[in-house]
Amino acid sequence: MKTVCLDIGTKYTRLCADGKYSVMPTVASVTVDKDADHPLLTAGSDALSLLQRVPGGTTLLQPVRCGVIADTPSAEELLDMMFAEMGIRSPRVVAAVPCEASDGEKQTFIDVIRAAGAVEVALIEAPVAAAVGCGFDIDGVNPIAIADLGGGICEPAVIRSLGYLSALTLRIGGQDFDLAVQRYAADSLGLDISEEDAETFRLEHISLDPERLEDETPLTIRGNDLIFRLPNRAEADRTELLRAVFPAVAAIGRAFDAMLDGLQDEERAAVKEICLVGGLAEMEGLGDYIGEKTGLKVIRGETIDSAAPSPVVCGLREIAELNRWRKLLEFV
Repeated sequence: MKTVCLDIGTKYTRLCADGKYSVMPTVASVTVDKDADHPLLTAGSDALSLLQRVPGGTTLLQPVRCGVIADTPSAEELLDMMFAEMGIRSPRVVAAVPCEASDGEKQTFIDVIRAAGAVEVALIEAPVAAAVGCGFDIDGVNPIAIADLGGGICEPAVIRSLGYLSALTLRIGGQDFDLAVQRYAADSLGLDISEEDAETFRLEHISLDPERLEDETPLTIRGNDLIFRLPNRAEADRTELLRAVFPAVAAIGRAFDAMLDGLQDEERAAVKEICLVGGLAEMEGLGDYIGEKTGLKVIRGETIDSAAPSPVVCGLREIAELNRWRKLLEFV
């Protein structure tokens, strides 16, 4: 029986089967065709393409919000498409879930994956998978501090002997930063910008580095005028932009503090560094902010398989394939 490793993220869904990786946007769309008896449901890249071709009659759906499945039919459609593209039938699936997902949320993951054709499903919490994917010995006696900073959630954790000493799921991620950019563009500049354009702008221009705030290079945001709905542009203020996203930054800082406060004194003293993984970890200056906030050395995680699209899906593959981690797998 083929084993598939699956990370259904808020922004992207990553899959590994037969040593091959696939990445697809975690989106779906419903298009109402006047000549069809039923709405047309598509997912992934096809959904984005359809939105461009039929913008007036297409509604974009988000199968996953804050790290958990929010729209079951569209999530099933997304997995159906990915399985079909890779020729996957009746697999065993090892899937990532948030470390503080409720029993109901975990069951929804299982139900959706089974509906897509899986025969058996095992759930692995994302920080554990990420740590394995970065090559850490989480079955050892030394504590491993890691944080998965993704599109919908941030999960700092300290792991030792295959268990958590402390872990926390903050339901804030890269999308909250993008929404803050959208609100700033609308409220301060009178521009309507898409979430995708907001994400691109954030990745290119928003920084917590104090020196970047002194940069006098014009910062242009492009979008549609809110009044006339015509393409327009405006100059953004770097300080105002930072002020717009800082509530999310501060919430992440508090989450790291809360996670570390959950450690015993001797456990806290043994933690010297923390590894950051995930798309949001690439935000300039965020690692320095977390380091100053926690007093820990901050390092960026690298996957032990350079071809893997993320430490989480890389770790899922290691857990599925190596006897060393077999005790983590409980198929249902």
